[in-house]
Amino acid sequence: MEQDMSSRGELASWKKGCGAVVVVVLVAILSGGLWLNWRLGLKPKITRNFVAEINTRLEKIPESDRAWPLFVDAMILDAQLSDEERERAIRWSDLSGARPGDPAWDEAVDAFEVNRSMLELASQIAAKPVLGAMLSDQHDPRFARAIGEAAVHPNENPSLINILLPHLGTARNLSKMLAFDARAALETHDPDRFVQRMDDLCSIASMVSEDGTLISQLVGYAICGLMYSEIGLALQDYSAELAESHLDKLDSVLDRIEQNQVLSCNMSVERMFFDDMLQRTYSDDGNGNGRMTRQGVKELDELMGGFAFAADANALTALNMFGLASRKELDAFADEFYATAQTYADTPLYSNAATPEEVIEKYMPSEYEQRRYMIAHQLVPALGQAAVTRWQILTHHGAMRARVATERYLKDNGTMPQSLDVLLPDYLAELPKDLLVDAPLQWRETEYGWTLYSVGYDKNDDGGAPETDDAGLPTNGNGRQYVNPRNKQTQPCDWVIFPVFHVPVTQEGELDE
Repeated sequence: MEQDMSSRGELASWKKGCGAVVVVVLVAILSGGLWLNWRLGLKPKITRNFVAEINTRLEKIPESDRAWPLFVDAMILDAQLSDEERERAIRWSDLSGARPGDPAWDEAVDAFEVNRSMLELASQIAAKPVLGAMLSDQHDPRFARAIGEAAVHPNENPSLINILLPHLGTARNLSKMLAFDARAALETHDPDRFVQRMDDLCSIASMVSEDGTLISQLVGYAICGLMYSEIGLALQDYSAELAESHLDKLDSVLDRIEQNQVLSCNMSVERMFFDDMLQRTYSDDGNGNGRMTRQGVKELDELMGGFAFAADANALTALNMFGLASRKELDAFADEFYATAQTYADTPLYSNAATPEEVIEKYMPSEYEQRRYMIAHQLVPALGQAAVTRWQILTHHGAMRARVATERYLKDNGTMPQSLDVLLPDYLAELPKDLLVDAPLQWRETEYGWTLYSVGYDKNDDGGAPETDDAGLPTNGNGRQYVNPRNKQTQPCDWVIFPVFHVPVTQEGELDE
């Protein structure tokens, strides 16, 4: 009897324990369901219109001052080329690096005729004070109609990452045309037209940098680099054609580059890109924090491809959101990352400032952290390399100043200066700086003639020895850990800025080796 009662008591205790477990499990399931419902119910709170903020400064510009309508004309003209004209335009593009005396020069000049209308538009564009392009996620209505697309009304608050910048490709194409026409001008003894084309290039470089996006600033640098190369080659090959008045105008062009801050590097719009993506993917609790939302997962899936992998399945969507960094954590990363990037862009390379890549490594040292900070890991651009590009083009700009000064000295004295020091202060306000190291650029006579160069990234003065290409010909490479492609050996070399080396272009559109 007592044994039966004991057994019944144990059974009751067991049932009671099982009941408790069932209750706990049910509560856990209910709590999980409520949590899942809460997470899936979170929505982004879009409070800022970054495109409108950027466009605000352009709204008051008079239409007559804007080059944008002419840019649209250029895009339409290019889009409506006939098949035959398109073939000639492509042929010219293949040969566009040709210079007078190259095997391909005559054919390039002939093919260039298809671009005459575009060249005229380039001149008109350059005569305007500003680009005045309003950022949008849709094509300009006139351009859309010209290419057979239905004009679509732009979104009132488009994502910054979806804005279109079609004029950047057009600007680069127009710049190549201006540079080519500048070479033709010197060949036909028209230095006035050459100098005007350099001024036109300066104007277009200023315009494309206007919107403040990183890609636009980099295109501006590239156009300036093209202009410096054209001036350098002109001083080498057509020195007798360029009078003192032409050198004055070239100095004025360089002044405008500085006045218009074409070679600045501002990271504020890049931060806007990050903040805009954050507000479109994360919730906002009103206290600076929030979590990844289901809508955000879908948007990132469309943008990146393969992240959400099952964005329509509630549970899997929630699992994708689980473990991601909070909005506050991402904000903290962005504050440090973009501040470091701006400081790095503003600090000469020889100062060894912290790089933005070091901030990425600090926050994302492992694959797990890279997933937690997935937006940052996937979307932040290579700002460190952009800053390096900036300091290289600034060094190039200073070298261009010095090269024009040496040309003035040559005209006055009949010989090149033996040292850049003798140019101070009559020909040059200050010595050109080597911004890769804390020293002036070097100037000496080498087998290639008078050579202006940086000692390069290894900080060793190799006597102005340039990089060489596969065929052993000298190039203007910047000497960054250069390895000779023929023997795979590290080659001691400097970054030779001037003279500008040119390899003739053949009729095949290839470099003549």
